[in-house]
Amino acid sequence: MDNAVAAFGVSQNGAVAEHPPGRPGPRRNVLPGPVFTLDEARALGITAPRLRRKEFDAAGYGLRAQRGRECSLPDRVRPLAPDPGPTVASHTTAAVLWGMWLPRHLEAGPLHLTRPLRYGQPRRRGIVGHNAALQQRDVLQNAPATAEKIRSTLLGRGWRPGYPS
Repeated sequence: MDNAVAAFGVSQNGAVAEHPPGRPGPRRNVLPGPVFTLDEARALGITAPRLRRKEFDAAGYGLRAQRGRECSLPDRVRPLAPDPGPTVASHTTAAVLWGMWLPRHLEAGPLHLTRPLRYGQPRRRGIVGHNAALQQRDVLQNAPATAEKIRSTLLGRGWRPGYPS
């Protein structure tokens, strides 16, 4: 086999290599999760052309999901209610993050997110947005049933009489 053919990454048995020899292989960026924001991807050095490839699906405005990876509820909530940030998981979403049993139709329903009164309600497809007079004591930085840093309301907050939704 001559050197010109070998330079293009074709091995002696005819298989095509993933990249030419002598060049660095594809970069393996560690993504923050199966669902991530475009800002997180850019901070990791992932280029816009790579984000448009078939390995990622658009999961909403400014969000990408890794194709073929299972997404749990914490994976879906983390990019929308990050720590730090004003948005928190609330209502049935917070209940599931806390490990509370809910009927299946509520578990699979839309995500409930709440922001303080001075911010607008979260508005996205698949999101039920709320505004509430949140105080520090009403928000927990990490819901106990998750290993992710996801801000959520305490369970008592959602079922307190007079709780505005």
